[in-house]
Amino acid sequence: MTMDIAKIFQDVGAEVPTDQNRIDPKVMQAIMSMAMVGQITKLRKNAEDNTSSGWMQGFTFNLTDTQIPAGGFKLEKDRLAQSIYVHNDGPSNVYLGLNQNDNPSVLGPGETLLLDFGGHKLELIYLRCDTGLTSVVRATVKG
Repeated sequence: MTMDIAKIFQDVGAEVPTDQNRIDPKVMQAIMSMAMVGQITKLRKNAEDNTSSGWMQGFTFNLTDTQIPAGGFKLEKDRLAQSIYVHNDGPSNVYLGLNQNDNPSVLGPGETLLLDFGGHKLELIYLRCDTGLTSVVRATVKG
């Protein structure tokens, strides 16, 4: 966004300063007001993102050592989640990645994980077991 300083001066009824080291108080007030409006808009957007829409969706995954689907389980585009509950029913360890699969976390048999993202950001879930093993995982996402 570009600002036309001469237009701002005109809108607030101020004269363009001849002294470049001094800004008319009316102009400074207008500039500060615009900056505050921008910050308030950001705060409102963050508050809206942190408000739950109230939906939940449950999944049961029968896992092997192969990531299925290969690109991870993708949530619907209009239903990105803000929190996830995952429980490993076993019998083996499960490798869990959320949105990225670079450095997955290990969830042992019987272990539970609950993560809150604070905003609607979860869209990909990666799950797999060690080579030759299987496991059952229950997950619930909330948006």
